[in-house]
Amino acid sequence: MMMMERMKEITGDAFVTICHQFMWFESPSRYNMFKSSFYREVLTLNPANFLKARQEWIDVSSVTHPTIRVYKNGFYKPVQLPYALRSFPDGRRGQRQMWPDNSKGFLYYHAPPNRPRIAGEVRLRLTPANDPSTFEQGSDLCFIDTTNPNDDSTLSQPWRRPLYSLATNLATRPLYEKLIEDGFIPPDLDKAIQSLPKLRFMYSRCQFVHSINDTFILDLSSDWITIASISESGILPIQLLRQFRDFRINQNPYTGSVLARFERSTLPQHINTRTVVLRVLQEVTPVECVLPDYDEYIVRPRPQQLFAKRFHGKLRPWSVNIDRPGVGKRTVMGLKLIWKSTSGLERQKSL
Repeated sequence: MMMMERMKEITGDAFVTICHQFMWFESPSRYNMFKSSFYREVLTLNPANFLKARQEWIDVSSVTHPTIRVYKNGFYKPVQLPYALRSFPDGRRGQRQMWPDNSKGFLYYHAPPNRPRIAGEVRLRLTPANDPSTFEQGSDLCFIDTTNPNDDSTLSQPWRRPLYSLATNLATRPLYEKLIEDGFIPPDLDKAIQSLPKLRFMYSRCQFVHSINDTFILDLSSDWITIASISESGILPIQLLRQFRDFRINQNPYTGSVLARFERSTLPQHINTRTVVLRVLQEVTPVECVLPDYDEYIVRPRPQQLFAKRFHGKLRPWSVNIDRPGVGKRTVMGLKLIWKSTSGLERQKSL
């Protein structure tokens, strides 16, 4: 039973009358906003148990600092649930952004297929009604292009909170504990996550990858892109520094962003080596050249092509041989981690 219903049971309709006498209830919209806050309760994150637990949807529409109340062991624990905590193509970093309109749905646990179990995450499933039976009819909330929210042609990424960030952030820790209670996180996985060091670089400035083929967004106007490679055995940063800068003019010639991923190289020059290349998949926000008559010394990233750069005047794909010590040591170690994780996942699938 929701908090509002409990309060009305105790005080009757007088509770609503009294509330309307206060300044913040002077309009129906403010009263509805107050009322909806009592319905941001998480009783379970398992869609199979929504009906049994009488889980209702949560409404975080058009707010910046919503508080979710997570029920555990007879108590409710508050969780601050911002919409955006990572870099966006408009250049804002770490700024809390307002949740989109009609952000009404069910928080639930999602285990991405064909990925390590540590890649699990919490998502928000938007549904047509406040009814768990409509869960399959809904769709996951996605990040929108904050520079042009009305452009439906841009690629969207699901809103999500990975296990690692839930476990290490005190503000979201109750959601992680609820996942343990729901049986999604076995003791050995919990032990592995708890043993991982806490990132020194902020989650708002990095993206997470758990296997070699995980996708991430590259902001072409940024000089510092940090991607965190995470496995049950460790966490390491992959840093892409000034990869899109033309040093002849000390400027990034392109704006916009692309979806990309690392790949094991199959190029002839990389046979019998453990070499990683970078493939651009598609544009997230339009890629535009900001320099008139630019000669593409820095090659324009194009969908479905390997990202290439000029080395001593010759154009060749960007690549990292992870067995060559001393070449971008931090990046090499991070790439080794997800290479190993991917190989282990492939061995498990072959058994």
